[in-house]
Amino acid sequence: MIMRKKILHTNSLYALILRLLLLFVIYAIVRVVFYAYNSEEIGTLYLSDIWGVIKGSYIFDSASIFYINIPFIALSLLPYRRRVSIAYQKFLARLFIIINVLGLFLNISDIFYFEFRQGRLTSNDLAYFGEDNALSLGFGFMLDYWWGVLFLIILSILLYKICFKKIVVERNYRITHNNTLYYISQTVFLLLFVFYGVFAIRGHSISAARFPLLMSDAGQYVRPKLSSLIQSNPFSIIRTLGNKVEVVNYMPEEEANSIVPEKKNATNITVDIDSLSKPNIVVLILESFANAHIKSLSDVFPADRESYTPFLDSLIGESYVFDNAYKSGLRSIDALPSILGSIPSFKNNLLRYGESQAKYEALPTILSRMGYSTVFYHGGTRSAMGFVSFATMAGVKKFVSMEDYEEKYGTDDFDGKWGIFDHKFLPYMESEMNHLKEPFLATAFTLSSHQPYKIPKELAGKFKEGTLEIHRSISYSDWALKNFFESASKEKWFDNTLFIITGDHGSGADNPKYLEMPYCNQVPIIFYMPSKKIEGRNHKAVQHIDIMPTVLSLLKYDKPFFAFGENMLDSTSHISPIVHYNNNVYNVITDSIIYLFNEKNIVSAYNYKNDFIDKKDVVGDRENQEKIVKSYLQQYFSSLEKRNFTLQKKK
Repeated sequence: MIMRKKILHTNSLYALILRLLLLFVIYAIVRVVFYAYNSEEIGTLYLSDIWGVIKGSYIFDSASIFYINIPFIALSLLPYRRRVSIAYQKFLARLFIIINVLGLFLNISDIFYFEFRQGRLTSNDLAYFGEDNALSLGFGFMLDYWWGVLFLIILSILLYKICFKKIVVERNYRITHNNTLYYISQTVFLLLFVFYGVFAIRGHSISAARFPLLMSDAGQYVRPKLSSLIQSNPFSIIRTLGNKVEVVNYMPEEEANSIVPEKKNATNITVDIDSLSKPNIVVLILESFANAHIKSLSDVFPADRESYTPFLDSLIGESYVFDNAYKSGLRSIDALPSILGSIPSFKNNLLRYGESQAKYEALPTILSRMGYSTVFYHGGTRSAMGFVSFATMAGVKKFVSMEDYEEKYGTDDFDGKWGIFDHKFLPYMESEMNHLKEPFLATAFTLSSHQPYKIPKELAGKFKEGTLEIHRSISYSDWALKNFFESASKEKWFDNTLFIITGDHGSGADNPKYLEMPYCNQVPIIFYMPSKKIEGRNHKAVQHIDIMPTVLSLLKYDKPFFAFGENMLDSTSHISPIVHYNNNVYNVITDSIIYLFNEKNIVSAYNYKNDFIDKKDVVGDRENQEKIVKSYLQQYFSSLEKRNFTLQKKK
């Protein structure tokens, strides 16, 4: 009998590894074709881009391959001796081919769909399969791009021939004849693959600050223009499931834009504050620093209780402060788009949408054109919270993170979960800022005042316990901030710097008032400039997305720009609505009244200044506020659907 030659007789473990490696090779082939076909839209691939493309492609392909092959991997390594039988192997072959041909179909479809979508296929695009003419459109698509179908067939045959005709699991191959050892070893192999699968899906990171990989994380590896090149499907579809853009159409687009225009211009400063001429800008985003914890901003903070933020309180006394200010999103990951891009988040945070891979004209981009250096500092990993990903798309050129700190100082200052302790990272940040070319825009995000609220061992006992667990770490971070300012004040760049200080979100409270809407979402927005000593309090309702337009107005920026917020320092300007999604309704916050909008109409309104527990329904200005919030949401989701947060014409 003539035996057909096999490339390899092996056991289930090695066969699985070889099959997965072949998938990586095939995905790489598809990516090369993707770029060749779409190179004009994607742009030139420079030598300096190559390593980022290779690394990023591996990261995203790992997620795609492990997402869809979870059942195949589990069944291939199941501690079950009969898994080497012919029948079982045929079953595995069918399963492998079905799921991976589907994955290849999605990836190859991206080749042709990209020129229309300017982005990878996402779960939102699956809606087209529900159209009445979906079948005829799909058939026509395959005829028009027939070579793509042929490409899929060739790769599918290649996959099957190599994976199950050339790589064969030997029926008589045994790791051990000892049952106990066999089951233990096979279970260990299975668990190792589970661990690596989770590791891959999380973007090859085990950091506690790391979410599962997002489409927006492409910005960590490549220029924004190349982000679609390194992404892959079916990852892009799986990661956007449930995050469908809720396109709303309450009114004609022209009417919506006339009520809440996206196009903004720098406006006159009608508050007693001098306009600035190219100062340095430092944006300090303080983790979990809500008004509820800041004595000078809370009207219910007991007078006889020691402040948790003595330094910040003292700085507030020398600053221009918005004491009725709010976040513009849900959590930390929303802070950067809100503050640097004037783009809020509602039900889902912006970066969870596949459409967040968009065109932006954010503050770093605009200031770069004005000659500013741009840098982002965070004591966590570069992959934490999607910060670097968005900041890259927003135009930030330099990033300093935990990896940079530890390369210089070692790993002793790691807090065990999130990153480098604030009192260590802030001085490092200052030393790095001393080398920046002026003027500069430096954005920093602290991290120590976050659960589990860990204090460095050498500082144990220095900070008093408060009524909440967070209070001690708030005091610690305030102390670290004090040290930073005292040291930075001796640097030559300090006096010509405008500091903008805010918190990222609320973080509980020990008073009923700050547990209710909208107070639970109040954060400080503080403008401090040492050389000008601008002081004062502003009581109107403002939010994170108003920071960017305000800065551009202070700098007398003379071109139109895209923003959902308004200049906080122009008392004549119409401030965009402050909208939070809470308890399944949109909460629309004005200077004194909160309106509840159920996506159809305003159903109730309360004067939160006098009635923070919302007992008495008031009339307010419902008709006008309903029109404003409808136009606002329509403009937002329209921009998101079209992947365009600029003033360029939207297709």
